[in-house]
Amino acid sequence: GEALHWATLEQRRGQPVEEGQVLMSEVLGVRNTGVVVELSVMGFTQPFSLDFSTAEERNAWTRYVELAMQVLVPESDRAELDAARADHRHREVEERRLLNEER
Repeated sequence: GEALHWATLEQRRGQPVEEGQVLMSEVLGVRNTGVVVELSVMGFTQPFSLDFSTAEERNAWTRYVELAMQVLVPESDRAELDAARADHRHREVEERRLLNEER
């Protein structure tokens, strides 16, 4: 499958401290917060934050990821992924509601 390769900005001996890849078929959502681009990924409770220098880059990457999510996911996986995305959105809403109640 198609993947997004990432690496931390923090480096040790000229190499990223951490790096890896996210399969596009596991991306549940993308959100431009105005500061970072957040990717919600299956199996991770916290979103991945992607840092960019400019608003243009953030906007472009948000569009790229949205497009990749539509184009790269095979039809056979789409129903399962849609269900996972709906479930993820529901959990996000629940978490926000609980946070607001605690305030």
